[in-house]
Amino acid sequence: MLYKNVQGLRAIAASIVVLGHSGFLMASPGVDIFFVISGFIVCQVAARPHTGALPFLARRCWRIFPIYWIVLAFSVLINALGIDTGSWIPSHHPALDYILLLKTDNRFLPQAWTLVFALYFYASIAFVVLVKPPGPILWNADALDRSANRSDCTARARRWTAC
Repeated sequence: MLYKNVQGLRAIAASIVVLGHSGFLMASPGVDIFFVISGFIVCQVAARPHTGALPFLARRCWRIFPIYWIVLAFSVLINALGIDTGSWIPSHHPALDYILLLKTDNRFLPQAWTLVFALYFYASIAFVVLVKPPGPILWNADALDRSANRSDCTARARRWTAC
């Protein structure tokens, strides 16, 4: 399901991040908006019927890692050629930490910290999907729409009393 308002927020968030990196604005609000949008979308995906934890996690990783590895390889190559891309991050970790996004302080690609937190979030959602009992436990937009379509008194009564 495509939410046009969410796509509009993504465009605004992207603009804020671009302006932040160019020095015109603080980029932090744009990143925060992206995290909220990601949380909303991922919960919508995880709330779909027949969503398994491992396929969910595999799809999320497939969206992140291939392009990350390409950009990381390019950054390592640039760094090997003597062009320093992250001298302000003094840490040096084993290669596996960079390849699997195990640390937030990535010398070759400093912006990768956002991907580390996205992976933590995806892993926690996969855990919820794995252990959840049958039936929906995640609130989604459909449930909120159904609640909004009832009269206010009925919706309130159903929340607080057993029917």
